[in-house]
Amino acid sequence: LTLYFLYSRLKKELSIISPFGNFSFDKIKELQEKTDYDILFYSAAIREFNEYDFNSLKDIFAYPIKEESGKVYFIVFKKKVTEETLTFDIVNMPSKSYDDINKEISRVEGEIENNENEIIKSQVYIKAIDEEIDNLNIYNHFEEAKESFISSESTEGKILYVEAYIPKDKETETKLFLDEKKIAYIMEEPSKTDNVPVELKNNKYAGAYEIITKLFQLPNYFEIDLTPMIAVFYPLFFSFCFGDSGYGLVLTVMSIIGLFTVLKGKMRGVGILALTLGICTIIMGIINGGSVFGVTISANTNIPLFA
Repeated sequence: LTLYFLYSRLKKELSIISPFGNFSFDKIKELQEKTDYDILFYSAAIREFNEYDFNSLKDIFAYPIKEESGKVYFIVFKKKVTEETLTFDIVNMPSKSYDDINKEISRVEGEIENNENEIIKSQVYIKAIDEEIDNLNIYNHFEEAKESFISSESTEGKILYVEAYIPKDKETETKLFLDEKKIAYIMEEPSKTDNVPVELKNNKYAGAYEIITKLFQLPNYFEIDLTPMIAVFYPLFFSFCFGDSGYGLVLTVMSIIGLFTVLKGKMRGVGILALTLGICTIIMGIINGGSVFGVTISANTNIPLFA
């Protein structure tokens, strides 16, 4: 954040000084010390500058430097002892020269680029760190629950309980377990005010599209899971936009290779998703205009495959 703030400030300083060009502040200071004049930097609207009667001034001399975006930037030599003034806006110049600011900007841009590269390199660890945090939170909650059931003065005479959510299809199995362990329990349906954890349940095909659902936000427990609809319409939209059988074939081959090599475990869903999208693109590429790697089928029937 500090680098981005510095970069923003330097860019602003550069925009202030750039109309006046590259010059040395040391020479400006030296000139002021050796003469009876102060050197000031001004800006004004071009019309106002042209209409102003500078000839009426005896101790102030103005020299235009540059006209830009309807404004004129000019330097004023003003005698130190004079009481004459100008009604135009004084430009508060930065303390560094044009070249020095540019060099500083290049240095900061280099540091920002290095930091961004380091962030990109570190992103591979984010998933592992998040998983470890989740595991530690689960372990911590388990230990807290276990600790709270240890008999002590604070627990004596109190009823202690654990509250949890289970999938509906695990209800019978859970009851059998609790009865076997002779644990008292109450089961009830969650209310709409409860923060119920969500577990998506879809068939193998629709399950491949859960990755798209999770990119946005999981549905509330009391809402409809739109993943099955995404599994129907997303490949149609994707293949219609991609629209080329050749590219669909490449995607299909790459996903098949991936499924048998690197796309295993949790990543297998990505391979299945890519495979279905590739197959849909091949079909849509033929139906919608018919093109293979940009070559139109109907216009090239002299090619045996297209014929």
